[in-house]
Amino acid sequence: MQLTTIALLSLTLTALGAAAFAQEGAGGGSASSELFAVIKTDRGDIRLRLFADKAPMTVANFVNLAERGYYDGLKFHRVIKGFMIQ
Repeated sequence: MQLTTIALLSLTLTALGAAAFAQEGAGGGSASSELFAVIKTDRGDIRLRLFADKAPMTVANFVNLAERGYYDGLKFHRVIKGFMIQ
């Protein structure tokens, strides 16, 4: 069962490189904005909040790689139901 779940999730990640990046206002009069990455899968979307104010180089690197298609077709190699995916 776990292998089937991993296989299904890995097939759905082909759209990761084309993930939609959306900026939303942070609200409260803040000049900064929040940045999100969306991983689209056949089991629903996974929305990730990116903390550019806390880790600007890491976020910039992640966004650059995603826009270039680096993550296209990558597989989830570990899935723990209700906890995490890697």
